[in-house]
Order: sequence, then structure tokens, then C-alpha cells
Amino acid sequence: MDDPATWKDLIPVISVMTALVAVIVSPLVSWMIARRQLDIVKHQISSSNVSSKRQVWIDELRQDIAEALALMSRIEELKRPSPNLNENEHLEVFDRRMEAELRATELLMRIRLRLNPNEQVHNDLVSAFQEVALAAPDPKPGETEEDRHRLQAGFKSARDKALGITQTILKNEWNRVRRGE
Repeated sequence: MDDPATWKDLIPVISVMTALVAVIVSPLVSWMIARRQLDIVKHQISSSNVSSKRQVWIDELRQDIAEALALMSRIEELKRPSPNLNENEHLEVFDRRMEAELRATELLMRIRLRLNPNEQVHNDLVSAFQEVALAAPDPKPGETEEDRHRLQAGFKSARDKALGITQTILKNEWNRVRRGE
């Protein structure tokens, strides 16, 4: 191999071998890079799609909870109408209350169906809504103004608890959207 003539004979062979390796390896490396980029793009599209759906879920949950709590507040008011109403006005109040209760029940079912029973904070929200409902009982005979104010304060406290838990859930979900989960 120390003979310069032998090296001259090997140069064309080495050149051919280098070209052959380049022809085989270059497309293989290009294919591997393209495949990796495609996987990255698929993941980004998938993450974007999930984030988009999660944002819709957040918006719908927020709307349903706001409407449900507003209706529950209205129902609480309608349970104790003015005693100065005539019979027709009492019937109107009762009809409005029943409509509000039906709509609130539907909203509460929609809310529960959106929640994950495996997440404790979601179960806490369901319990909080039950507390709100229990905090607005029908008036008992002989209910005093003091009783009424005490019940209203309990209702507002239960409603605020439900709002606080809702805010926690919405904040957690918003953070997931921001992270692209």
C-alpha cells in the first residue's frame, strides 16, 4: 500500500464508494428528518384541536353555571313573594318559579354531564350545587323576617362557595389550554 500507484488505483474506488454511500444514506437521513417533522406537526395539530375543544368546554360550562346560579337565585326570591299579591299574581309567581326550576334542573344536568367524576374538585362543585338547592327551602308557616334573612344569607354563602369552586375549575382548565394540553 505504500506504492503511489496503488493509491491512484484506489481513488476512483473510494470516490465511487463515497458516492454510493451518499446516494443511499442521504435519502434515508432526509426521510428520517421528514418523518420526525411530520410527527411534530401532527402532535401540534392534535394539541391545538384538544385545546380548542377544551376552550369550548370551558365557555359552555361557564355559561351554564352562570345561568344555573342566576336561576337558583331567582327561584329563591320567587319562593317568598310579597304577601300583598292577589290569587292570580300568586299563580303567576308560581308558574314563573316552575319554569325557572325546570330550566335550572336542565342546566344542572348539563353541568354534571360535563364534569369528570374522577376529579375531586368537580365532585366538590356537584356538592356545592346541592348545598345551594338545600339553602333555599320553601317557607315554613310562621316564617319570620329574621328567618328569611338568615336563609337568604345561607343561600348567598352556598352560592358563593359554588362560584369559588367554579372559578378554581375554570382556572385549572384555562391553564391546561395555555399549556396546549
